[in-house]
Amino acid sequence: MSGYAIAQELDAELALYAEAVSQLRRSGRALAKATRDYKRALALEMARLEAQGKAKTTMRDLARGDEDVCELAFRRDLAEAEYKADLEVINMRKRNVDVLREQYAREWSASGVA
Repeated sequence: MSGYAIAQELDAELALYAEAVSQLRRSGRALAKATRDYKRALALEMARLEAQGKAKTTMRDLARGDEDVCELAFRRDLAEAEYKADLEVINMRKRNVDVLREQYAREWSASGVA
């Protein structure tokens, strides 16, 4: 592969990397919101159970079993999975950029230009 072709591929990969970073930012916000919503609902449900006189030792488990709280925990877990997948995409893009930079450097040093 020529140095020019490698440079073009590197530019394309850098653009994909930038988009992956933007996607991570979005999924990070979604994770933060889902975590906030879950923790808020859990706290409210625990307060409701406490007002009903439930034992403190069982309140947390009972609150987690509430249908709404359980759904929010599920959404939080999904958001976390998306965030982790986006991190992996960034790591892959970073590796691709590193490989292309090394190829580019080898190509130019082999041609005697660098």
